[in-house]
Amino acid sequence: MFRHLLYLDDFYLFPYDKSKANETILTKLDILLRMMYNTSDYPVQDILTELGPDCDDLIIRGIVYGIPVNISDYFRKRLTTNGVCCMFNYKRESYAYDEEIRNEDNRFIREKQPIQFEANSILNSIQFVLQSNPEDFTVRDFDIDAFEITVFPQYDYANIQSSHIGHILVDYYSIVEIPIQPEFYDSSERIRQFKPSVRNCYFPDEGQKVLNRSYYSIDECLLQCRSESMIKHCGCVSPPMGAMANLTYCNLNALPCLRQWNAKWHNWNYFAYVNDDNMDDSDLMAARKCPHCLPTCDGVNFRIHLNEMTMRRAYGGIYSHGLLKGLDDTKPLAIIKLFFKQRFAQATEMDIIGDWVVLLNRFGGIMGLMYGFSIISSLEIFYYATGKFFTFYWNNWKLKIKKIWILKIG
Repeated sequence: MFRHLLYLDDFYLFPYDKSKANETILTKLDILLRMMYNTSDYPVQDILTELGPDCDDLIIRGIVYGIPVNISDYFRKRLTTNGVCCMFNYKRESYAYDEEIRNEDNRFIREKQPIQFEANSILNSIQFVLQSNPEDFTVRDFDIDAFEITVFPQYDYANIQSSHIGHILVDYYSIVEIPIQPEFYDSSERIRQFKPSVRNCYFPDEGQKVLNRSYYSIDECLLQCRSESMIKHCGCVSPPMGAMANLTYCNLNALPCLRQWNAKWHNWNYFAYVNDDNMDDSDLMAARKCPHCLPTCDGVNFRIHLNEMTMRRAYGGIYSHGLLKGLDDTKPLAIIKLFFKQRFAQATEMDIIGDWVVLLNRFGGIMGLMYGFSIISSLEIFYYATGKFFTFYWNNWKLKIKKIWILKIG
């Protein structure tokens, strides 16, 4: 039965993994869950979350600015399209199906104040000890002997969809220092005169209108765009992507359709060139990957830098000092340290530095420098090509009239 439950892994929708969905097993699991929850709308997202490892088993020790902390006060298990993760400093409202779980998640983010990074000293860093249990019964197509860490904004859906901030693999028995460097960017109001497609960004009010929501980011836009495409193709949304309200979630019987959508969305086909003429509008839209989703015109980016070193194994199997004191090394361990890289941050601003007159002057200067030709030269050529000839004929005509009058008077 537990091996059959591993078919739930197909809900995570990795684009190029071979589908292992067996419709007979999916049907049996669907019947079982309908009977168990007495409804066809059983909470797949909550089932997936429950099957994931608990945070206390994965993150066994932590220090925040030199003070030991209780892990359960800082981490909450949540669902993402990459798997079940333990969230730290996460402030997005819960998207759990069960109301009790949803209320508990929301209470957790309301009561727990976010950790503010205070200094760039490693002595004042945030440190956690990770532990893996090799006895966990999990089977994946591509197993990795490492911890997976993803860095993302507090209010975004926790998923790598666009230009992600950081995706880190921490090897077993290693110590990884993660200096973080923020980079602020802003845009002046003067660039509003250009269309978003020209400046390639949205101001907050523009992005909110695009999503019809009070919060906008490019990842949020991509999440909504993909969900709408999924609903159009299968009539429901994969549970890990159900991070918005009023959505119909897919059950086990919809997995084959979700796999078809996944191949279409990523435009993945062994013989795609054969079917190009038969692509409909939805296929073409999927291939363009939501062109209306643009970055924000102001905000902050984070650059991640890694310093990795090997952790020494304990003499006698038990560590005697430091953050690992009292722990044994029979199970794979790792330490991560988070802190700011520098005491200052770079800020940039996008603004208009010249109008069409300045642009005309620059083009003229470039033409004069490269070709010995300028816009003034073109005006002079036009003047000599038209004005001089007109003046020449005008003077000749006046002279001819004058001669006629002289002859008549004479």
